[in-house]
Amino acid sequence: MAMAKLGIQTCNVQNHMREDPIGTFRELAAAGYRYVEVSNFDTEHDKGAGFHMPASELNKFLDDVGIRIISIMFDPFDHLDELCEYQCEIGNHNVVFSRDFYQNRDEVLRRAEWLNQTGATCAKHGIQFHYHNHFHEFMKLPGEEKTIWEMLLENTDPDLVKIEIDTFWAMRGGVDPAEEIRRLGKRVSMIHQKDYTKGHGHEIYLPARVIPGEVMCRAVYDRIENKDTFCEIGWGIMDIQRIIDAGNESGALEYFILEQDWTKLGEFESIRRCYQGMQQFHGIEL
Repeated sequence: MAMAKLGIQTCNVQNHMREDPIGTFRELAAAGYRYVEVSNFDTEHDKGAGFHMPASELNKFLDDVGIRIISIMFDPFDHLDELCEYQCEIGNHNVVFSRDFYQNRDEVLRRAEWLNQTGATCAKHGIQFHYHNHFHEFMKLPGEEKTIWEMLLENTDPDLVKIEIDTFWAMRGGVDPAEEIRRLGKRVSMIHQKDYTKGHGHEIYLPARVIPGEVMCRAVYDRIENKDTFCEIGWGIMDIQRIIDAGNESGALEYFILEQDWTKLGEFESIRRCYQGMQQFHGIEL
């Protein structure tokens, strides 16, 4: 059975990344990480990987430190051809759309059409495009029989729009993440893995915290999100081994990416603890 490679999202060290990205990459490498997913949410001013650095210069540094950028989250997606060309120069072939909110079916269908078009543009450059979920996609919009997730999957091309499934948010949307990974099969090529703090079982199902009739948006999301429910990977209650096993079954999973939105520890201490936590599992190439 093929094994996915362990990666980490730079949001785990977001404060240090803003202050000293080069030094932070060195800390990630020292902690044992070799594969990194980055974010560039300022593509209007930086058509690269978010570091305002020519591809040749970034490549030299990454080679020196022993890290590869294996995925990137973009926003906005304007000038996509130029954005993709830079990714090819640094050897990254995965691009991710990270978040959206929906008020009605038409918005879901328009987003699905955009996802297909964006995936087709990425494919021209040899890049695979992905959709990343949160919990609210597993909810139903008023008057709809299907969830947002079901509508998005049904109206997007599996070859053009792969899934980077966030197992934490899937669980918090009321879905068994391992079973969903098995159901999606080869469509899941990357996994985002967080962990859930012991003693907060009553808060797992987030749709119950949305007020009936409330329009789902970033403000609502921020209101119901409890930072205390996030803990270092391998130290919480999620059945991570079962998720790993499900991901490896299809043979299509490339990267198992650790992403912890919040920590009570220092960021570098947190990433070291996450790497330590991963030692108890098998089926992932560390």
